[in-house]
Amino acid sequence: TTEIVRQSAVPTETPAASKESKTESSKVEAAAEDFSFKSRFGGLFLLLRLFTELDSFATLAEVFPTRPISWTLQKLALRLVVAQDSDPAVLAFAGLRLGEDSALRDEAIATEEEEFLLESYAASVREELVAQLPNLELRGEALMQFVFHRWCRIEADPGWFQIYFSMADISTDIRRAALDLDPGYLRWLGVTVVFRYE
Repeated sequence: TTEIVRQSAVPTETPAASKESKTESSKVEAAAEDFSFKSRFGGLFLLLRLFTELDSFATLAEVFPTRPISWTLQKLALRLVVAQDSDPAVLAFAGLRLGEDSALRDEAIATEEEEFLLESYAASVREELVAQLPNLELRGEALMQFVFHRWCRIEADPGWFQIYFSMADISTDIRRAALDLDPGYLRWLGVTVVFRYE
């Protein structure tokens, strides 16, 4: 009798319910895939921990007081890599998921003074990378490509970004400089960023 009661207590799934369940499951999987993107400019994320240590986010906010920090970081990224402004890594570097840059498109174009300041700050970032990676013989554009041109997969959820790098791109120089340690919570961007290798 006990066994019969247990069996009858298990809800049976009708074909319609099963179909609906599979549909909902597919929607969830599709939604998850919608925020998983790849980019060849994953090296931009290696700057995040460095920016925190150097208090660069506060500096950029002071230098560009009328601009949102996401605008400033997006424009800075585009001066460090040759990419589209909608590239997933460029947007995530600015704390945004793909499709969340509509507010940035409404911003006025950069003034001549802002262009100069952005170029100057990009130059200082390049100089800092040279200082952070003293054992590398690479300099100039070769060094920038070594640092920034890294394929990555970005899983972006609200407030939580996971950046997956390729195991083939592990560098002892990058590790020694602690550039690929988890940036953690970035209050200027309102997101937590973690790194993974796969």
